[in-house]
Amino acid sequence: MPRYRTEISHELGRREALDRLRAKIEWASTVSNLKAAWSENTCAFAVSIQGVAITGDVHVEDNALKVECQLPLVALPFRSWLPRMMRKALEQPSPVELASESGGGDDHRSGEPASHRPLPSHTESRRHYPR
Repeated sequence: MPRYRTEISHELGRREALDRLRAKIEWASTVSNLKAAWSENTCAFAVSIQGVAITGDVHVEDNALKVECQLPLVALPFRSWLPRMMRKALEQPSPVELASESGGGDDHRSGEPASHRPLPSHTESRRHYPR
């Protein structure tokens, strides 16, 4: 089985990247068959998508996620999916960050009041169908 390696850069710092990734993996485990085990800054994972098993590790560093996994040949055409999902997980604020921002203060990253920040991306992807 081919080994797949990729690196996803980020500017969050290790702690925030860990918080965001842990929250996303915890959520994904409730809605899929994703299994994950953390050991400090490394997550060993296993998931099966439509009968295709993928196993690997994600190592969280100060400025990057390093992913190494085993991809079956049938999954190689879809290998770009994994870094996209990791980037998306890092884009979502962690529950800790959301709780600290709910006090209504200014956003420490943009300087905007909490009421002026855009809605989370999951609301943008909702489809609206005519009635």
